[in-house]
Amino acid sequence: MKENKLTIVFQAYGSEGILAEALYSLISLYKQDPEGNTFQPIMYTDQPNYFLQWNFPGLKCEVLTPLLIQEYRGEIQFVHRVKVCVLMEVCNKYSGNILYLDTDTVLLSGLEKLNTLISEGKRLMHVNEGELKKRHNPIFKKIWKFTRKFKVEQLGEYNGIIAEETCMYNAGVLGFNTQDHNILQKVLILTDQLYAAYPKHIMEQLAFSYLFSRSGEVIATDKEIYHYWMNKGFREELIPLIQQAQNVEKLQALFLQVDPRNYAPQKKISVWKKIGQLFK
Repeated sequence: MKENKLTIVFQAYGSEGILAEALYSLISLYKQDPEGNTFQPIMYTDQPNYFLQWNFPGLKCEVLTPLLIQEYRGEIQFVHRVKVCVLMEVCNKYSGNILYLDTDTVLLSGLEKLNTLISEGKRLMHVNEGELKKRHNPIFKKIWKFTRKFKVEQLGEYNGIIAEETCMYNAGVLGFNTQDHNILQKVLILTDQLYAAYPKHIMEQLAFSYLFSRSGEVIATDKEIYHYWMNKGFREELIPLIQQAQNVEKLQALFLQVDPRNYAPQKKISVWKKIGQLFK
């Protein structure tokens, strides 16, 4: 592997919809560089043949067994803890610049730019969602109240209160160099502390945001990468297209017919509203 290649990491396991999202994200990468000359994709998955059958140039698959997934979820049984453990494993097996992408992401442009930013010592996340103290939404209000009383421990110079000026970045994108393996170890420790004290789904995001920002400059990547985390229905559009495709060229052509940016975000409906709809 060339020294300047960017290693791009995914974790895709479980439902067919998640695997389909990862396949769509892979296609977006190869649309920018069909031969994969500038990047090395690595898929951590429980179903490697789902991806290997398409013969993407250079694609590697690392197997996530049910036992390993259970181990990575840890004693706190937190699904997003798996992400941190996968990235620690990446640091043990590979070296250089790493770009982690959630499955529900689409690369729009700027792969070389992102690689350069990491080489300059920057750390990448998806979008800056604002300072904790601004409490833009209900979950931020809850996290802000929690962090005012919570104290970071076992992390040396990072011990203490998480400042209310801390910016929350979406962790659907994570860019760093493998020399940051010590920071990832701290992210894992802090994730365990946070989730054990207050089990909310964004605790690994808070751990990455806090420790990445305390360690240097964090750059948002929302102009280069689209993250459709609010529209899980898009994955259902992908499954029948994948079933129609006989080869990667046909798959690419079918995927050009759909774009998550054209879908309105799904809104959550309360349980009581659902019940009310049943009696209309």
